[in-house]
Amino acid sequence: MTEILLKAEGLVAGYTAEVDILNGVDMEVRQGEIVTIVGPNGAGKSTLMKTIFGLLTPREGVVTLGGETITGLAPHSVTRKGVAYVAQLDNVFPSLTVRDNLELGAIAGGSGSVDERVERMYTLFPRLSERRTQPAGTMSGGERQMVAMARSLMPEPRLVLVDEPSAGLAPAFVDAIFEKLVEINESGVTILMVEQNAKRALTMSDRGYVLDLGKSRFTGPGKELIADPKVAELYLGGGAGRLDAADETPDSTVFVLRPRSLLLGHWGPRRPRCSRYPHAHDQRTHRGRRGLRAKKKPPALRPGALSGSQVSRRSATRRPSSRPVDQRRACRRRS
Repeated sequence: MTEILLKAEGLVAGYTAEVDILNGVDMEVRQGEIVTIVGPNGAGKSTLMKTIFGLLTPREGVVTLGGETITGLAPHSVTRKGVAYVAQLDNVFPSLTVRDNLELGAIAGGSGSVDERVERMYTLFPRLSERRTQPAGTMSGGERQMVAMARSLMPEPRLVLVDEPSAGLAPAFVDAIFEKLVEINESGVTILMVEQNAKRALTMSDRGYVLDLGKSRFTGPGKELIADPKVAELYLGGGAGRLDAADETPDSTVFVLRPRSLLLGHWGPRRPRCSRYPHAHDQRTHRGRRGLRAKKKPPALRPGALSGSQVSRRSATRRPSSRPVDQRRACRRRS
């Protein structure tokens, strides 16, 4: 049997002292596998990745890499032990070019010259070779994801943690990213991935974990999890409830959360829009938003204050000053 590369036992972690996001997670990743973590929003998937990589310190539990304990180590120390992390958001340096981003990834180590490793990344991601001098911040979401993945491979890690690689990408880039993940794994790199596209990710995975409420609820080969009727109904299919809801009673009801617009019936019938001025709220007026606002009332005067017309009449009847013009100008400058 293949040796265990990464193992987490009884992990308890969270962002505040009062709330635990992870409540005793157990998992393991073997050498050369693709392991996918799926689950509903708020289950603790990204928190688990951050805890493994050292961005969060667990309150309880142990994380081992190749038999060596890495619990509580700083991220740069975990990186030097052969673990790379591709975050879901803000995973590139936007003001730097593609090549500069790749060269920064080589700081953590690796064999061979930096130029040789950069050329290997260009071979793996041909699109990056075409945009090597382009700032990463001006690239599309799929291209930035490629830059982040290529940079994570520059130090030649044993394990890559990938958090939501297909989030917010166009369908064409989603297919390309998953194909590259398989190609990276075939080169000998172990992959632990969090992904919302559960069916696609579990199909290409050796094993998978289903997290719910900070615990590992189901585990097994990826294709077996897809075929599991309970997992398919409560997570992969149309059901939308807690994964432990079916364990409470045989006839338990799974509540499906609906958008507020459906509950309120789209807030009543829609008003017909004006064809000439579609921004107008009412078909009877062409004034739009600004025209429909009520006119502001003038501010109330304080007791004894003079209105604008009274002030103008008073200044008109004021007697002219007897001072010379030069003295009046000097008084204005001093005031």
